[in-house]
Amino acid sequence: MATKLSDSVLNSGDFEYDFPCTECQERALNSEAIYYCENCTRQFCGLCIKKHDQFYRGHQILGLKKRDAWGKVMATDKQYSLVENKHFKVKLKHDKNSCSISGITVLPGGEIVIADSKNRNLMLLSASYTVVGHARVPVGPWEICAVSDKQVAVGTVGWDIQFFHVQNKQLKMDRKIQMEHKCYYVSYSEGHLYVSSGLTVYQYTLAGQRVREIYKTDGWTVWGLDVSPDGDRLYLNENNKVMVVDIQGQVLLAEFIHDLEGPGGVCVSPSGDVFVCGYRSNTILQVDGECKRKLATLATEKHGVCSPQSVYFDSRTSSLLVGQHDTDDLLVFKLK
Repeated sequence: MATKLSDSVLNSGDFEYDFPCTECQERALNSEAIYYCENCTRQFCGLCIKKHDQFYRGHQILGLKKRDAWGKVMATDKQYSLVENKHFKVKLKHDKNSCSISGITVLPGGEIVIADSKNRNLMLLSASYTVVGHARVPVGPWEICAVSDKQVAVGTVGWDIQFFHVQNKQLKMDRKIQMEHKCYYVSYSEGHLYVSSGLTVYQYTLAGQRVREIYKTDGWTVWGLDVSPDGDRLYLNENNKVMVVDIQGQVLLAEFIHDLEGPGGVCVSPSGDVFVCGYRSNTILQVDGECKRKLATLATEKHGVCSPQSVYFDSRTSSLLVGQHDTDDLLVFKLK
């Protein structure tokens, strides 16, 4: 085991640890891991575990005393494969329209929340993917994200973001923030919301104060948005391209992906794996962390994929949850 060094040494030299912090490595830093997350299969130093625990308090964490039980860290750009696919009906009995699942998120405690924009519903699902609670959203909900252990932010087809609290199998609206633009896509990291109107991507505080305009397009092209685990980069699904943009708005990469026809949702796992929807090509793809190439076509029409528009990676079960337009099925793809 490596000996403990000061922070200045950790971040400057070529010293190699037997158990380096995965998060620090990805930011070109050098520190020793003292924790291991069994769900994320990542190693953390003392500082990085605090950031991890903000959203993943339900994950199983092993300390130094159980280092012999630490698993092997997932290599960057690990290529996943599909091992099981299931479909779950989520339409409410009294809804006349078929569902349009535009947003999906999983809270740290395991609660699953999905948005049905067509019927204007926010639905709470159990671990077995059955609806246990719901709330009506007057202005159609779109994408959603977790902002705390028990609260989600909901982008809408209107001009506001609504916040719902999850407790005792119920969804209750806490508050809403009025915006000066549409708020279709939302993502969250470290006290900030990242919001896209479809034309422009903004950064806001949770109180609704605009921090900056990050990225602006020439037309309605942004159809998916997620933020990296470290909060340093945004991933956008824009007209058959996966865009990587830093928080200052600099485009780091804009790569055209074959068979990503028609933009749809995009998500980044806690380990930095990137998954995107091809809305018109009826495909779910995995691309590398730098978004330079496709790693795998994980699911297609033969797996029941039809007009996918939202995707979320549940690290607890290593599953992709996929929502589609004009269908009552939530797709759950088990990966390995």
